[in-house]
Parts: sequence; C-alpha cells; structure tokens
Amino acid sequence: SRGVAADEVQLQLAEVGRPLVVALNMMDEAERLGMRVDAARLASRLGVAVVPIVAVSGQGIDALRVAIAGAARGQVPLAPVYGNGVGTALESLRGALVGVYPVDPAVLAVLLLQGDAEATAWVRAAEPDGGCGAVATAQGLAAGFGAPAAYRVAVERQRAAEDLAAGVVSAARGRAAPWVEWLGRALARPATGIPALIL
Repeated sequence: SRGVAADEVQLQLAEVGRPLVVALNMMDEAERLGMRVDAARLASRLGVAVVPIVAVSGQGIDALRVAIAGAARGQVPLAPVYGNGVGTALESLRGALVGVYPVDPAVLAVLLLQGDAEATAWVRAAEPDGGCGAVATAQGLAAGFGAPAAYRVAVERQRAAEDLAAGVVSAARGRAAPWVEWLGRALARPATGIPALIL
C-alpha cells in the first residue's frame, strides 16, 4: 500500500539520524475517502513530530512551522529496528566505521552492507585503514545472509514499515466507503466481477 511505501521512506530518512518532521499532506482527501490517520501514534513510533496538513488550503501549516522550529533544535527520529540478523549486522558494521562522515555512519552501514559503490568510496576515503576493515566486515556480514544483502535489507524495511503503519491508518467508524471503492471491490470478486465483464 502507499502508506507502507511512505513509511519505508520515513524509515530511510530516520536512518540518516538528522532532525526530521513528517508532514501528512492531503488529510482532507484521506477524510473524504473515510481514512483516519493517528498522527500522535505515528509520532510516538517515529520519535518525531507528525503534522497533518492540507497544503493547498494552508490548513496545518502554522503547526508545521512550529514543528520544524522544534526539530531544528535537534529532535532526531528513533532508529529503525530491523530483525532477522539485519539489525545486528548493521550495528556491527556501524561500529566498524570510525571515520568522520557528513551523515550518520548508520546510513553508510546500510549502503555498505548492500555493496553500494559510492558508500564504499566514502568509507575508503574516510577510514584510517583505507576502509579495508569496514569493507571486509560488510562483505562477511552480507555473505552470511544466504540472500543478497539488498534484498534482506529491503525485506526488513518492509516489515518495519508494516509494524510502523499497524494501527496508524484505519477506516473512519460509521463512514461508508465511496462508491468508487465499492465498485472496485465488487468488480474484483469473481461472483460479481465476471458477470459485469460479460455485460
């Protein structure tokens, strides 16, 4: 779903370890579609301000400005939690990075684990040993996954995003779905969709 995909992007931004504010735009459309977003729950899970807005009308923009000013004082998101050995591998690899980087070394650990050439070049330039130790650690950890590291990281990000989204987005109680959604569901079912297709 688009909500989970957006949560994956939020997790990637959280990995950067920099101040962050999440603006939930088009909240008028979400309400029109019968969706309810628990911004407070999402904020609690991310560890940053989450502000519902409607950009075209300006609704929520003042609250967004306040949240941005608050984030500028150093409010950083909670680090994502990845399972199935990915989180442990990333922690180990991050610990092997002792150089000075323009971003949190956790970001480079994710990229290095996946064999990213640009991240490898940064690590080789910043590490006292030319990156030999960190690159070897990344390659060893990646080899232990039994599947491509990029795939394993993507799967764990997806799981973390699903956990993040669980209970945050729901249908508003007592509100009927718009007729377009009802029609889509009806056409997707064999008992109703096939006869409609024949007509």
